[in-house]
Amino acid sequence: MAGGQKHMIVIRPVEKGAAPGERLAQVIDYALAGRIYEIIEKADRLRPIKDRRILFAVDVGDTGVNLEYQKMLRWMRSHPGAFEGCVAGVLVDGANDLYTKSTAKELVFTANCAGAAFVGRPLVEGTGGLGNFRIVASNMGVDVRKAYDLSAGSWRTR
Repeated sequence: MAGGQKHMIVIRPVEKGAAPGERLAQVIDYALAGRIYEIIEKADRLRPIKDRRILFAVDVGDTGVNLEYQKMLRWMRSHPGAFEGCVAGVLVDGANDLYTKSTAKELVFTANCAGAAFVGRPLVEGTGGLGNFRIVASNMGVDVRKAYDLSAGSWRTR
């Protein structure tokens, strides 16, 4: 690990037989460019994590259902204190304008009960057409996709 820093943990649930969401994968790559990180995609790979930075990245698709994410929620709920001392953020990506906010709220509550702290602006939510980034994009002078990337990339300075 560079400079003795602990690497970041990315918890990105991917259902069996499915490929990770391409847009979410690209946003993670942008957000964590130059950082060393480990990706955990399956609930059976979760373990207690202490004093680290965690990025939860969930693709809810067009149905709002990600079965591997549900398994991860169950694990977190049955392991209180598993993320003690961790600081976390959340990326939730969806194919439409539904399910991202409810998923994020559920995830933040559950991970917080497991010990993770969410400070600052811990949530970046990418809805279907990224319409939720119109104002941010306008303020930044970029398109909505770049605003999504830059918002997720704010992790570089945390």
